[in-house]
Amino acid sequence: MEPGSAAVLANRAHLVRILGRVEEAVALYEQAIALDPLRANFHLALGYELYFLDRNEGALAALQNAHELKPATFVSSPHLLPNPTGARALAERVGGDREGDWRLGKIVR
Repeated sequence: MEPGSAAVLANRAHLVRILGRVEEAVALYEQAIALDPLRANFHLALGYELYFLDRNEGALAALQNAHELKPATFVSSPHLLPNPTGARALAERVGGDREGDWRLGKIVR
């Protein structure tokens, strides 16, 4: 991987998120998406981080992008949302209608 590539930026975003630097992770995911807008998993990760920050409209837009790019990513993602009610509502708004789509409420953040 080349330094500054979309994949490197997304990996860095994941790492800084683990360190609790969510705002920085959001910025890095946004940069990765700017370089490679067709990677559904980047949009998905951005959506989760925005949701974590209670930026629900931005989260919804990112999750819709992920769903449009690759609906299977939306269902099979290993990532989970922290709030079952909110996760269910977001899932329903972007096309998922089953609780299992999100494996609700089992994330540790």
